Amino acid sequence: MKIERVAVIGGSGFVGRHLANHLRNRGYACRVITRHPHRHRALRTVGEVVSANPFNPTELTAALIGCDAAVNLIGILNETGKQNSFRRIHVDLVENIIASCRAAKVKRYLHMSALNANQASGSSLYLRTKGEGENRAHTLGKPDIAVTSFRPSVIFGPDDSFLNRFATLLRIPGPMPLACPDAQLSPVYIDDVVAAFGNALNCPSTV
Repeated sequence: MKIERVAVIGGSGFVGRHLANHLRNRGYACRVITRHPHRHRALRTVGEVVSANPFNPTELTAALIGCDAAVNLIGILNETGKQNSFRRIHVDLVENIIASCRAAKVKRYLHMSALNANQASGSSLYLRTKGEGENRAHTLGKPDIAVTSFRPSVIFGPDDSFLNRFATLLRIPGPMPLACPDAQLSPVYIDDVVAAFGNALNCPSTV
């Protein structure tokens, strides 16, 4: 099946904004699903902006109807209470999205995971839940939803909130405190990430 209309769940974030624009430029019809469409009117220039709570199966299924593929970009780096726990966002939400894709007859699913995500041996709860969510996507998607997962490290770009934050800190006089001075990063440019998603949509070999 040729993919033409793509739903981007979490499309109002850093990666989502770039992906929606990239998909539009490649000729895809893009539907951004967000809980607060009134906050993201600028996204209407790249496609539809639809209101839906991704944790509400009825709302999400309705928002996905008519789409050929769905992209899940929702994730958190820090837990902030039960409503924003790693398990709820990285595992429970994935189960709901796959179920909603099946109900809406969406046959293609692209999943944002993380570098070194591993359900059994991840070095942090973040990586373990990322790994578990990725495993759920591939397992629950069978046999009728074609799943591809992506494992980028730190994604950077002109408007990111990570490396630009360090750049701001470096402008402050005095020493810069580092929790892990020997930590290593494998940064990847945002345009390369969204191109990888776009390339995978109609490429069966990436499933």
